[in-house]
Amino acid sequence: LPIEPDDLRLVVGSYDEADIADVGIANDLDSASLVSNARVFFCIATYANWASPNEVTFSIFVDSDGDGIDDFRVFNSDQFSIINENFNSDRFVVGVENLHTKQTIIGGGLNDTTADEVDAALFGNNVVILPVSAGVLGLDEEDSSFSYHVESEIADIGGIIDRSPKLFYDLRQQWLHQVNGNGIPIRVI
Repeated sequence: LPIEPDDLRLVVGSYDEADIADVGIANDLDSASLVSNARVFFCIATYANWASPNEVTFSIFVDSDGDGIDDFRVFNSDQFSIINENFNSDRFVVGVENLHTKQTIIGGGLNDTTADEVDAALFGNNVVILPVSAGVLGLDEEDSSFSYHVESEIADIGGIIDRSPKLFYDLRQQWLHQVNGNGIPIRVI
């Protein structure tokens, strides 16, 4: 008889909604002109849909000064949970935590929009975009690069489900020049 593990994180397919399939990154430096004014778009795809973004937490740990120690955590949340974990809403936001000061701010809306603007297609989906200002991450004209890694967890059980390798990105290194639907150039790797 097969033995079932006590921890479902050990069962293949149990938490595919938090199993990271792909990580991408882009920026809008071409339209922002200055690194500190540019936005960085972290993109995450998983192997299965989540019911709600409140079901899974993606944390992007950023080392912006190159010392090997994470300086910021960029994560998905909602307007209430970011303040108090006992409450939640369907107004989804990007949180940015300074890991040195432990201060957290709202960095914008998930998928670069808010609930009162358009349907961001966040329910029953497996792809999410977390935009954040490069200046908030401590990036500027002198220092436009950083390393990062992504971790995922299921909100109800805690514990890391998946972790990407450490990745490196420089806003000034354009690998592919893309233009969005409004004719605004973006950088994509």
